[in-house]
Amino acid sequence: QWAVVLACVCTGAEARNPIVPFVGMADPHAHVFPGSDRVYLYATHDNSPNASGFGMRNWWQWSSDDLVSWTLDSYVFPNGSTPGLGWANTTGNTCWATDAAMRNGKYFFYLSAGSTRVAVVTSDHPNGPWHDPLGHALLEHGETYDPPTQIRDPGVLSDPVTGEFYIVFGTFNYYIAKLNADMISLAETPRHVTVDDIWAGQNGVNRTDDKPFLHVRNSTYYLSWGAFYGVSHSVYGPYEFVGTFIDPAHIAKDFRMPVDPAKPWYEQLDYKDRHGAFMELHGQWYFSTNDLSHSLDKASPNSYRDTVFSYVHYYPNGSIAPLDISAQGVNEHNASAGWIEAEEYFKLSNGRKGVHLALDRFEVVLQHGSRVEYHHVALGAHRALRPVVLQLRVRRANPSASSTSARVRVVVTAQGGVGRTVTDCGLNAAAGDGYSIVDCALGVPPSSVVRLALQITTAPRRGGDVVHFDAMRIV
Repeated sequence: QWAVVLACVCTGAEARNPIVPFVGMADPHAHVFPGSDRVYLYATHDNSPNASGFGMRNWWQWSSDDLVSWTLDSYVFPNGSTPGLGWANTTGNTCWATDAAMRNGKYFFYLSAGSTRVAVVTSDHPNGPWHDPLGHALLEHGETYDPPTQIRDPGVLSDPVTGEFYIVFGTFNYYIAKLNADMISLAETPRHVTVDDIWAGQNGVNRTDDKPFLHVRNSTYYLSWGAFYGVSHSVYGPYEFVGTFIDPAHIAKDFRMPVDPAKPWYEQLDYKDRHGAFMELHGQWYFSTNDLSHSLDKASPNSYRDTVFSYVHYYPNGSIAPLDISAQGVNEHNASAGWIEAEEYFKLSNGRKGVHLALDRFEVVLQHGSRVEYHHVALGAHRALRPVVLQLRVRRANPSASSTSARVRVVVTAQGGVGRTVTDCGLNAAAGDGYSIVDCALGVPPSSVVRLALQITTAPRRGGDVVHFDAMRIV
């Protein structure tokens, strides 16, 4: 067991990507298990920044309460020190991609034991200690499948639609199988999954990759592989190819990779090895993924990778908006940099994300009693010493209404939890569909880094939307 707190060494208060830089954290799959708000991340471990190929000698597991500070909780070794897993020690450098699940109070850590087998270790706790209940592979012999596949890169789905658990795996040819209640055996023969009309991909057209992952939103199944994805109304597919959620225009300059003009856009390095996972926490979706841009291995950046987090936003048709990838990461905000986007919250209750389609801007749609929170808001030392004003950019939910009686209660708490201020302000935005700026005097903040909680009050209680919240800034 390990418990080492590692927070990134940053040049600014808002910089949190990579989440733990220069340690070789790769292939991240983050989960929030039922009954807990803590995020548990299961990953591979690139061993050396001087490698010419993958050198991965163990798996490891991390956790965080806020997606900012991360604790290294446990390792799994294939060399016999993890009970029952000694059989997996083939070359000593092939501890490949992972995933995890929780069922009936037990935790299951699925491991690519080399490039062609999947193992599973279990624990009574999400951070171990781990042991292998089987003493052999859960999945292997992909050469016997029709069509054949390399069995690796497991992804486990806890399906909110059916209540079942499924495992997806494979390389270029994907397979899905329902898991038994014990989570260490299959309830059915794995089924081949098809993806129709793949018109772009890191490996060219009509090809997927390894690294499959499943998530569900609004009863739609999303099958992703790196930066590309498809959707289906059945976990077994067929999946309809949609495209990519990576757009170089949304990647900060210092996170861009070199461009090869001889290759098509979908084979560029910005899209390469985006092995990752989708996760929902407090009404917010996130994507954790590999990033090569800050690799210490300049000759072979794919051999020593970092992990970055991004917010995930969905358009009304269910497609995924391009992810923003930058040093800011998630759940930290620099008020000195200007406007803070409303949809980049940490917690939201009794509200939802929306889109101003004419402006292609995401918003937060608030109702009576809605509460939205932003943590780790860095004001700057000079703002902590004087009264400040919170400016909210909002528009009416009903553009034709003559007025709105909505008010917002703003609670400002020191990030450490000591000291707070409470202010009530009106939200009488101008008529029409455009945005208005509403000022809310906050007084003197309790510290230079705060949490902001906004709650709609004294709005009509008959239900319905009250205001569309676009962004905020502190002046």
